[in-house]
Amino acid sequence: MFFAAFKSGDLGGTFFMIPFLIAGAVTFGVFLYLLKGEVAILMDRQTVTLSRTIFGKSWTKVRPFDALRTVERVVCYKSNNVPVYGIGLVFEGARDLKFGSTLKEEEKHWILSEITRFWKAEA
Repeated sequence: MFFAAFKSGDLGGTFFMIPFLIAGAVTFGVFLYLLKGEVAILMDRQTVTLSRTIFGKSWTKVRPFDALRTVERVVCYKSNNVPVYGIGLVFEGARDLKFGSTLKEEEKHWILSEITRFWKAEA
């Protein structure tokens, strides 16, 4: 419809379709991110690093390990008013890190237990 309106020179129809194109592009981007995106977490006694990668583009967030206050199951977002749970790392004085909302429940519990075990282990 957008191209038909654009081709016919109908500016009203063209401008009317732009929000729908943007919404479709955002939805497609989220779909690709969930399908092909990768999340990696690296923890040592100095830092906690969460890296998200899709098609070679990475976003990295680093937090000090000493600021980690709790590791818990958190609501990442809601789908049709139903909470979708993931893994949350809560930090003091910094934004929390959330990931793993697309994992199976068994995988979430395993990652939570491994991170908690590392966090509570003696240095």
